[in-house]
Formats: sequence, structure tokens, C-alpha cells
Amino acid sequence: MRVAVFALLVATVSATSAAQPAARPQMPAAAASQLGRGWTALGNREPAQAIDLAEQILHTDPANHDALSLLVSAQVGAGRPIPALDAYDAWLSASKHEDPFLLQPIAFGVLRQLAGSKEPRVRAAALAALAEAGDEDGQRQLQELLAEQNASPSLDADLAASGDQAAIGRLEKQIGPNGVRDKSFAIDALARAGAKSSVQSIIAALADPAPPTRMAAANALAELDATEAIPALKTALRDPDPAVRNMIGVALARLGDESGGVTMESLAQSPVGELRLQAAQAAARQNPQGSWAATAEGLLKDPDPTLRLKAIRVLLESGRQSEALTAALGAALSDDTPAMRTEAARLLREVSRQPGVENTAYLRRLLRDAVPDVQIEAARALATFR
Repeated sequence: MRVAVFALLVATVSATSAAQPAARPQMPAAAASQLGRGWTALGNREPAQAIDLAEQILHTDPANHDALSLLVSAQVGAGRPIPALDAYDAWLSASKHEDPFLLQPIAFGVLRQLAGSKEPRVRAAALAALAEAGDEDGQRQLQELLAEQNASPSLDADLAASGDQAAIGRLEKQIGPNGVRDKSFAIDALARAGAKSSVQSIIAALADPAPPTRMAAANALAELDATEAIPALKTALRDPDPAVRNMIGVALARLGDESGGVTMESLAQSPVGELRLQAAQAAARQNPQGSWAATAEGLLKDPDPTLRLKAIRVLLESGRQSEALTAALGAALSDDTPAMRTEAARLLREVSRQPGVENTAYLRRLLRDAVPDVQIEAARALATFR
């Protein structure tokens, strides 16, 4: 297994190194010889020798990309991702060139380390992240873990977001007639996963006895842009709960039907920031380059951190860029609250496979976070970088 890991690291770093756009000066013969011996040592499962040879090169040439590739591979292969990150930071000081592809093996190393956690929740989340990134060993361990115990709702939400059909099926089961009492979390997770295949199950939840479930179902149908649900939503306008009826009216308006007494104009002019953002989101689907962006950008400094993140998501998903958006995302990624940092890293991972140099720097720092959830989301964002 360790030989396979070393081989994977060598192949990954070598391939990504070759993809670097800027030509590097030819390495002196002595250093090139050292580098070759280092890769040979790594292939022979002698990471300590590979580390020593790479560090010798970097001592005289601290910006040497190839030597850093070897050092990162050796440190990660030896189960030491944070020392590999230290080496990357030192190299970055000399090279002045952020390289997310060199951070990927480190991200995998962080996830593998957390996959060994004694805390089941952390272990499961790290394995889910490895599985999403295509790590076969992580996929195998995750399936073994799921066979041993039931998946937690949060783990199923993460798996569903990565397209795991089994997790989507389990969430659908939760919102069925024999599911949990409050089905809103599972419904929200299906909406977040973009599970269009779950629309009929969510429509059925409009008749659930619990008002929070019915409200979540109406909102999810709008999130999924499920225009086929309009007849069912119109029927549900007879709901006895005023809050539910209002949510259904909002959902209908977002789907282009104003029979619920709510118009897109009223949403756009609402004093409630959440409703204004929903109007902007609906407008963005129709015209990504429309004037709705001003509404979303106006919410980037809202006192509600959850609303700020939602505004960031809408703007990123539509491909909009601005200094205000960059500043808001950066502030969320460096927020004092661990939950905010976690959600910001997750958002960056879900929305963009190319986070950019500035956001890569934030994610790199979050790999060192004291909170495992934050580390996992930052590592996931980097591990799935394309």
C-alpha cells in the first residue's frame, strides 16, 4: 500500500509540475543528479533520504520547484503533511508564485491524517472528502465505515453534494412517510445537492404534518428550479399555516408563477434581505449578466453572516467578479468563527474548481486550522481543484 501511495504522489506531482506555464532555468548537473537520487530513494520507500536530498537542493536554490515537488512527496508519503506545508511556505517566500497543484498532495495528506481520527464524525468526513476526490483507498474505507454504522445526516448531506446516489437515496427515505419527524434538514440537503431526481419526493413533502417540513419543501422546489412542481404548489396554497402559504407564494414567484399573490417586484423591493436575495437569484437564472448583481452585492456586508455567504454563492455561481465579492469571500475565509470559515471553504469548493491565487492562499492557511471541520473543507477544496 505504501509503495502505491509513493507512486501516486510521484506521478501526481511530476505531472502537475510539467503543466506549469512558466519555463524554469535548467538545473545544474549536480542538483539534477541529487534530484534523481531523491526520487529513486522515494520509490525505494526511503523518504528520509529523499527529504535530505531535496532539502540540500533547496538550501542553495530555495525557489527550485522540482526539489520542492520531491520534498512535498516525501514528507506527505511519510505521513507529515504539515512539515510539507512548511516547506511549501518557505518555497513560496522565495518563488513568489502560488502553485495550487503542489498543494494538492498536501491536502490529500491532511485528509488521510484526519481519516485516522478517533472521532468517528471527523473520520467519516475526511474519508468522504477523499472519496469525492477520487482516492480509491478512501472510497474503500468509507464504504466499510458505512457498512459498520448508519451514516449521519451531515455525512449524507456531504456525500449527496458530491453526487453520491446512495446518499441521495437515504435522504429521500428520510423525507418519506416513515422518515424523521422534521424532514427539513434532509430536504435542504437534497436541494443543496441539486438533486433534480428527488423533486417528486420533495413535492410529496408539501403534505407533511410538520410546517417546517412543508416550508422547506416549497423553498427546495424553488432552489431546484422545479417548474414541474407549480401545480402541486398551487394546490398547497390552501395550507392552513400562514407562514407556509407565504413560503409557497414566494416559491411560485421564483418559479415564474405569481398566482400565490407574490410578485418578483415585491420580492426585489422587500425589506427582508433574504427575499431580496431570492429575487436576485431567480433573476440570475434568467440573465446571469443582468442588473440583479447590485442587489446581491448590497448584501455582502449584511449583519447576518449566513445571508452574506448566500450572496457570495449567488454571485460566484453566476460568474460575477468584483472587488467587493473578493473582499467578502476573503473575510469569510478568515472569519474568527470556525463555522463561518468552514462554510466559506465549502462554498468555494462547491462553486468553483478554480479558486484563484488569492483564495488559494486562504485555503492554504486553513489547512493549519485548529478545527478539523475547517481543515477538511479547505483540503477538499484544494484536493478537487481542477
